[in-house]
Amino acid sequence: MREISNSTLALMVVAAIIVSVFGTFMSLSKLNQLSGPTGFATSETGKANLTVSSTASISLVDDLIEMGTMDHNQTNWSYHLGIEDYWHVENNGGVNISIEIYSTAQGPGGTYEANQGIGPFITASTANDDSGCLKSDFNHSCFMVRCNSSLSGTCDATYYPLSNNTAGNNNKHLVDLDYQDSVDDAYFDINVTVPYGEPSGNKEIDVTFFAASSE
Repeated sequence: MREISNSTLALMVVAAIIVSVFGTFMSLSKLNQLSGPTGFATSETGKANLTVSSTASISLVDDLIEMGTMDHNQTNWSYHLGIEDYWHVENNGGVNISIEIYSTAQGPGGTYEANQGIGPFITASTANDDSGCLKSDFNHSCFMVRCNSSLSGTCDATYYPLSNNTAGNNNKHLVDLDYQDSVDDAYFDINVTVPYGEPSGNKEIDVTFFAASSE
């Protein structure tokens, strides 16, 4: 058996080292070409999407005004009572709104002259009636409404006879009431005069608050 010389052995060892290093280099190159593992990311971003409707919406926080007992031809304002009394309206929609007030529920048998509006009274109007609230003057309605105050928008503090028009055809008592919670409240009061000849007893009438977008 031939013996391998030291120089040949050294050459073989060097060749083996070169082959090993080259193989390792090629293996690492292949690994770098592979994509990373899927399904094991530390974080990802998801989204949720929705649209809030542009809806005009209100609620009556206080829907009752109680005028108490009144005499014939007596006039009273709900905000002048011992305890101030208002209709309290809140804008709970997502847009600024305007508000109208009207009624389609005429009081039992009540008939008024032009521009007199409607109310809860039975007594009919005549041109020469002694009761001031039954005269044909616009400012002498027996039942009038107005915007008393608001936290935003333009509040019309003029008293108007309660209209019997349908929504969209009445005085805008309040324009541009904001929808933001801190400024979305408004207050409305009434002026009432009891006509002469009105039968005694409880009087009431339902009114409608109509809200529409100011935009």
